[in-house]
Amino acid sequence: MMDEFQAIEPRLAATLDRDVYKMLRSVIQHDPKVDFIISGTMQMERIIREYEAAMFGSALIKRIDFLDEQDARKLINAPVSSRITYSKEAVDLIVEMTACHPYFVQLVCWTLTRYLIERGKTRVYGQDVERILPQVIDKGVHFDEIWATDTDDLEQYIMAILGELVRAGSTNCTLDAIESRLRSEGHILKNPDDLPEAMQNLINRRILCDAGDGRTFRFQVRIFGQW
Repeated sequence: MMDEFQAIEPRLAATLDRDVYKMLRSVIQHDPKVDFIISGTMQMERIIREYEAAMFGSALIKRIDFLDEQDARKLINAPVSSRITYSKEAVDLIVEMTACHPYFVQLVCWTLTRYLIERGKTRVYGQDVERILPQVIDKGVHFDEIWATDTDDLEQYIMAILGELVRAGSTNCTLDAIESRLRSEGHILKNPDDLPEAMQNLINRRILCDAGDGRTFRFQVRIFGQW
């Protein structure tokens, strides 16, 4: 079982090179005594294309996606139902801020549980969720992973622009506003397709989502935008 598989991706300062994929492919295909479960945040198609890693051609690929809202609400309430009670307002806010992403739902609930224990409380209100969000943002190591993995300079720049707009009170951002901001800061795109391609990559990774018109975007997980 190999978790965080993207960590072996060849980089400028890495000690591994692309031959590691060929070695793994050989083991996977020819050793009948070994089975592999590989997980990570990388895009399999890109790794196969860039590193000639046909190792996944015969694999079963399962995308671990966001929870259904009903399941997210169960994840919030069920594990602590005998000790902690969530108000509907609190649950609604957690669902809204996390977009039912299982990691972020559990991170918020873990932080809330510690918060309640320290204060001897057993009921969660919306204001409690709002109060602990800065702690969630401070402790969430997955934020750095989202920022750094499979993300090029332009995509990071786009996320930074959207993040500043979120801090300013906005939720959505138009493609025109992003283009204008890039130009005003001297970030000239060499290819007109670069920006739409970067936006689509961020959408495919579920970092951003289209508001419905193909020109307006927002963070899929609102709490990431605050980070």
